[in-house]
Amino acid sequence: RESTRVFERVRERALERALVRERAKESARESTRESVRERENARESVRE
Repeated sequence: RESTRVFERVRERALERALVRERAKESARESTRESVRERENARESVRE
């Protein structure tokens, strides 16, 4: 029974790490989208 508790804790930590990685990927994608938008805005202002 003791080993299963350790296993549970390890699995929980792995799940948390996966969640953190997903969130980091999302925020990276968001910041990429932001910089693309800013580049397009800059191109617009140059055209004017």
